Amino acid sequence: MNNKGKIRISLLLGILALVLIFGFYAEYDAEAAREGGLHAQYSGTDTVTYMVSIATGSTEFSQALPAGAKSVKIQNDTAQATYIGWVTGKVATPTSPYWTVKSGGVYEKDDLYFEDAKTIYFSSTPSGCNVQLEVTY
Repeated sequence: MNNKGKIRISLLLGILALVLIFGFYAEYDAEAAREGGLHAQYSGTDTVTYMVSIATGSTEFSQALPAGAKSVKIQNDTAQATYIGWVTGKVATPTSPYWTVKSGGVYEKDDLYFEDAKTIYFSSTPSGCNVQLEVTY
């Protein structure tokens, strides 16, 4: 086999290796997305939006946030106040520490860095409230 043939085989093997590597990462991304996970490729400019429906009043609902979240923005899309907190058991019957997001109001928390996954908790007095949660990674 001459040098041109060896170069072509080397190039084809290199391309095949890149295709296999890309395919592995694409599958990894798909798996992370299916599980709501996060991986090292997020740069602080990637945003995911969650809608949390508070189906039953005075009941705690939650949304898991994967490790690496850098900021959260929460908007109350309902006519009633919504209670939010980072500690379970504090929002259904509002008990400190919790925050109140008034009707149409926004709660923003920047400069976060969650090394581990966190859960944020929501509640509202009436049933049928919706909260929009925007998380930047």
